[in-house]
Parts: sequence; structure tokens; C-alpha cells
Amino acid sequence: MNSPIGGFSRGARHAPKTAVPITSSPNLKPNAPNFQSPGYPTAFSIRAKVHGKKPIRLIGIHHNIWLDAKPQRRKVIDAAIEVAAHLYKNENLRIDQRLKVISICLPSLYSFSAPLIDWPESDLTLLTAVWVRAYTNAWNLGKSIATCLFTFPREKGGLEIKLPLATLFTSV
Repeated sequence: MNSPIGGFSRGARHAPKTAVPITSSPNLKPNAPNFQSPGYPTAFSIRAKVHGKKPIRLIGIHHNIWLDAKPQRRKVIDAAIEVAAHLYKNENLRIDQRLKVISICLPSLYSFSAPLIDWPESDLTLLTAVWVRAYTNAWNLGKSIATCLFTFPREKGGLEIKLPLATLFTSV
């Protein structure tokens, strides 16, 4: 049997004798096969939406497909700001209790993801400022207090608090 498409013989095994040639009906339009059930997006629409900038969580760390960890850094900074704000608003805690809250919350928030993602200097200085603000709120000091009271070593008259950079070195 000759095929209307190429003129070559297919044989009885490939095309039954009752087959209608494709050129016999001018109004015949090929339908695209529907491989997915209704309600699901097509493969093209899925490919059009995936661009790799949406953050995902892998092993507890938020980053995107391009390994940009800005969402994780923002999460750590926001949590540290929340702890500092809680210490500012809560007047029921004593100073030693406030320092205990800081020693439990801040290093654990940061040290979980600190060795695994990159921390630019700008984000690290912002996190350091938030930590110093949390200590300022824990000691019930004003906003205009110098940060050297917290960052200087004890031999020089400071409190020698543990800063994010020191937490990073101990967690590595």
C-alpha cells in the first residue's frame, strides 16, 4: 500500500487497509495530545514561571537556585531585630534574665546558617549593630550609648560581648 505522505510502501503491519488518507479531509485539524488532566498547568506554563529567584528551603536554610542566600540572611537579621524589640518592650524581666535571652536566642539563630552561606560585610555590620542594640536594651541603656562599652575587652573596661563574627568562628 502506498502512503499518501511519501509514496513509500508501509506494509499491512503498519497501516490497516481501512485507514483514511490524511489528505482526504481538508477540514481535519490535528489535536494536540492532552497528557495532563484538567486543572493542571501545561509544561510550557511551568517552564515560563520557573526563573530560579524564588527562595526554597534546603536543610533548613533559605536560598534560591542561584545560591543567593539573601532570604536566609534577612531571616536571621529580622529574628535578631525581633529579639531586640522584645527586650525593649518587656519590662518584667531582670537584667540577668534579659542577658540569658540574648545568650540563648541570638547565637543560635546565627550559628545555624552562618558557616554555610556567605555574609557580606554590609549584612554582617547590620547584624552586629542589631546585636549591640539588643545588649543596650537588655541593660536598659539609652539609644545614644557608645558601642565600645560592649565591644571592648574586659581589660580595657568593656563588657566583651560575643559578636556575630566571633560566633561565626566558633561555629566553624
